[in-house]
Amino acid sequence: MNKKYMMLAGVTALLTVSAAFATSDNNKTIQQVGVQYNGPGYVVFNEPLSVSCQYGLVYIPDVSTASGKAMLAVLLSAQAAGKPISRLDYTQAADGTCSAAIIAAGS
Repeated sequence: MNKKYMMLAGVTALLTVSAAFATSDNNKTIQQVGVQYNGPGYVVFNEPLSVSCQYGLVYIPDVSTASGKAMLAVLLSAQAAGKPISRLDYTQAADGTCSAAIIAAGS
């Protein structure tokens, strides 16, 4: 019986350490959009986010994928039009890096 509790405690600890925390922000204006060489895209906002992301960046999934291209297109369109991002859902990993899950522009 004691072994079961120890195993359960170990699994719980692993899940807690590796968990990412989901956050949602609204009405953020874009300061910078970029893409790293052979890597993800990123966005920096003028206003502070609800969570302190490492280097102030929110990473966009691999921009060679359809979802990554779509997120990048939404960001670039909003930036060109001078419009805010109406919804940003993102997760923060244990190391402080943030990754976008949903990016929406418009009212």
